[in-house]
Amino acid sequence: MALPDNKEREKVPDIRLPIPLTEPGASGFLDAVKREFGLEEVVDMKIAGQAFRGAQTIVYLHFLRDIPLDDERMGGASGVVAQLGGSLTLTFDADGRLISYGLEDVTEEAIQMEKDAIAELVQGDKLYFAGPDEEIDTGELISKKKPFYVQEDELGKKRIFRTSA
Repeated sequence: MALPDNKEREKVPDIRLPIPLTEPGASGFLDAVKREFGLEEVVDMKIAGQAFRGAQTIVYLHFLRDIPLDDERMGGASGVVAQLGGSLTLTFDADGRLISYGLEDVTEEAIQMEKDAIAELVQGDKLYFAGPDEEIDTGELISKKKPFYVQEDELGKKRIFRTSA
């Protein structure tokens, strides 16, 4: 999967801040942010916080991407879809105009680290491979020292789930 280029843009997108962010319009705001920053494919974006610096408003956003992971070292877990996150910080002036931003997207390094971790689970026999509709008995898996299991989600994507908190 090719990730978007995150180099600094010449022009700051024309995004306006709805106030307050919990009112109607906030979802339209998030849609505009996704569109302007090339984040249309994120599966989840949330407002993580808001701060004020003088007349400026800073909005902190977190998002998740579904990243398919393929690596022969991952054995039967190859093709699993992992959710990896990024963040976006937006700074608005007193009139609600976006004046600066910082985007921290999913990196190739983060993807490689996830692949390495899954390969280690496979090599250590720490994964249980469940059938698509199989009911999972987490207690049994924990007793077998299998802290994770692989199963298709409701959309047919192969995912890794944790058996315990």
